[in-house]
Formats: sequence, structure tokens, C-alpha cells
Amino acid sequence: ALEPRGDLTATGYALARPGHEYLVLRPGGSDPSFTVRLETGTYAARWFDVEDHREQDAEPVRVDRATTVTLRSPFDAASAVIHLTATNSAPT
Repeated sequence: ALEPRGDLTATGYALARPGHEYLVLRPGGSDPSFTVRLETGTYAARWFDVEDHREQDAEPVRVDRATTVTLRSPFDAASAVIHLTATNSAPT
């Protein structure tokens, strides 16, 4: 049910079902920080290192109103994907 939504992130690479689930790619060699627009809700977060196949859980991301948030990859220069899944459903 995820659709291409590059407009939701500064990286230009995202699959999303806004308010429910997001997969965002942060290409390697770029700044480890980037922005993504999220709908209201709390999201479980898990990082994936694309190059070394490492995974790392992150603190949940809480958004009190639809806004753009800044995220930072824990894998520095490596390409990384963050998977955000709603732990409480936002209004659709």
C-alpha cells in the first residue's frame, strides 16, 4: 500500500502511506541529517545500513501535528533507510 512520495523528504526518495508507514532512503555520501514530512502520530523507527546490512532501532518519533522533522542516520556516510511505522493510527 506504499506509494512513491519523494515530495515528503529532502532526499527525494520515499515510499509512504502518510500517517501509517514511511520508508525513506538517505543516499550515502550525503549529510546524515535530512528532513521528512510526517502526519500526526507516534512512529516506531528502525534504521537499515544498505551497504553493511546492519540494523538499529531508534527512539520513537512523536509528531503532535503534521510537520517536517529532521532525522539523522546513525550510519554516517553509508546509504541508509529509515522505516517508520505508526504505533497509533493518525486520522486518515
